[in-house]
Amino acid sequence: MELSHILAEPVVDREQFDMLVETGEDAAAELIQELLDLFREESGPRLDALQASLGQNDTVAIGKHAHSLAGASANLGALRLSKLCRKLETETNAGNLAALPEIARHIRAEYDRAVQQFEVEIEQLKS
Repeated sequence: MELSHILAEPVVDREQFDMLVETGEDAAAELIQELLDLFREESGPRLDALQASLGQNDTVAIGKHAHSLAGASANLGALRLSKLCRKLETETNAGNLAALPEIARHIRAEYDRAVQQFEVEIEQLKS
């Protein structure tokens, strides 16, 4: 998938988010907040490790970190972030190292955007 197509995707997978809300019922905001906190605790350091691996051109570690971030993002419903991580993993496995820095910049920005969007969604659920 082209980078431009990925960036046109929604930040949050609405269907996935709605399933989380249904699962949490009356405590949906608390459930999603717990999931977001767990995501930050695990994915924040993974994102830092990914950046370090990129600086060292360690393709094995890049692929591993990108794969892990893609799965965690998909589980939370951070659609665009997940797809960007999959793109990074695919380009790494294909040996297209020239594409990695641009994708990585988008991943860092999208991580922040996704966390912010989930915080907004949680506040809306509380009201």
